Amino acid sequence: MTSKFAGVTLDWYDDQGVTLKEKFPHKQSLPSFIKEADIRSKEKLPNEAFALVMVDSGHVFRKFACNDPGTTAMSTIYFMEHGDKLPEDAKKLAASNLVDACVKYGLLPPAAMTKAASEAIPGGKADNKPNSSDFPQGEIAMGKKVEMEHTDTPARAEEISRDHLTEFPDYYTRLKKMEDEAKKSMDKKADSDEGGRAPTPEEKNKIQQWMKTHDNPKDEDFHAFAEGMGLNVHLAEGVAYDMAHELSKNANIIDITGKLPRPKVKKASLTNEDFALVLPDGTRKYPINNWDMVKKAEQYFQENGIRMAPEHRRQYAANLAKKAFIIGYPLDEDITSKGARSYHSVGMLKSAVEMRKIACEPGYAREFLDELFEKRAGIQPEVFAECLRQFDVDQGLDTGWDRVILNPWESTFGIDKRASVVWEEGADRVTDGELKNLADNHKIKLRDMYGDDMVEEFIRNPVEVFNSMPDPEKKLIARLADDLAHSGKSEASVG
Repeated sequence: MTSKFAGVTLDWYDDQGVTLKEKFPHKQSLPSFIKEADIRSKEKLPNEAFALVMVDSGHVFRKFACNDPGTTAMSTIYFMEHGDKLPEDAKKLAASNLVDACVKYGLLPPAAMTKAASEAIPGGKADNKPNSSDFPQGEIAMGKKVEMEHTDTPARAEEISRDHLTEFPDYYTRLKKMEDEAKKSMDKKADSDEGGRAPTPEEKNKIQQWMKTHDNPKDEDFHAFAEGMGLNVHLAEGVAYDMAHELSKNANIIDITGKLPRPKVKKASLTNEDFALVLPDGTRKYPINNWDMVKKAEQYFQENGIRMAPEHRRQYAANLAKKAFIIGYPLDEDITSKGARSYHSVGMLKSAVEMRKIACEPGYAREFLDELFEKRAGIQPEVFAECLRQFDVDQGLDTGWDRVILNPWESTFGIDKRASVVWEEGADRVTDGELKNLADNHKIKLRDMYGDDMVEEFIRNPVEVFNSMPDPEKKLIARLADDLAHSGKSEASVG
């Protein structure tokens, strides 16, 4: 029986790169790490090299290779283009594993793919990863021969290895520790002296359900649970570890027998966020609701952006940059800078103020510009730009925008290229400038979170203190620093 997924284009192997060539028609536009991708034939790659292994009535389809940065990037592009052809559960599992691969190789996963991954079955990623008993006759987990999808030959038999353990941070690490401790303890004392008994098959199911509903369980919590059922704690720990072992081995496998690809539904009506420009009268221009539209909008801006009214140019670039980030499109750096939501470098802001001062008579106007620049830390970038716009109109400088002086928006927004990235994990990152801004302008918030001693150290050397923090704290500080840097808020403004 032919599978409904035979011949369906999902990844690079299915169309031999046609989709990729459509996205990057010129070889020089292809990122270097994609050019260096390990694109060996499928039979030379293990199952764990793929984000998704689908089992459909005895047929096995391995999709979305992610064995290095290049193949991960390619698979991400294909997932964004063809992922909607998958059954819902398979789509979520593929998205989850692709996001993990992106983080592993230092790539930024598209926001839409991250959202799909976050919608996996409630209770954590483990709930979406079946064990051997969930497969028809257990063919996969038992290593039996099954029909494998292959791009060169119709079908072939191949064993699925049981030796590889994918990363399983929550359960595997803790339960491995529990097992090691149990073995040490059992060497000292016989099971008969410990009390309790081995779990029955029904109790093993209860242990599995308990594991799925307890994220990163503590030793004492599991011991109490096992003792409550009258079980030998060490034997129960061994059962729990074996279950986690099985779950982790099948971390990319899902049975889709009887499940249909997602039906094509009528596209939802477009919103303002799907257009690069929305005029005051409600007119919406330049759709950017998919990859191809974003690409066309990018080309149009490069050729015609300078002829747009400055305020329209700013809105166009900002909306385009936001949409490109959501879908994972590699937008031109100049447009990204024009569409940034954060302040440009201090040097650019200072230059924008000075060029206006030269065009003004000495007196109140110049004093206003100096005060605006000095108080910028307490002003949101949008407000700063509006102040410049109103100033230019009042002084008659708006007629010289883009000729005599930079327009207010390009004077305000941009990317500070001198700032170096201190830490990056997935979509979270922080620069030395953002950490310094946090230390200089947000002492009260830091003291509320960490106390005086830590804050004093952080103020003296924010980068060094940040690097000494554990990863969860780094993520918290990075997000706080990013939010405050982009909002322009400071304690002065709050006060």
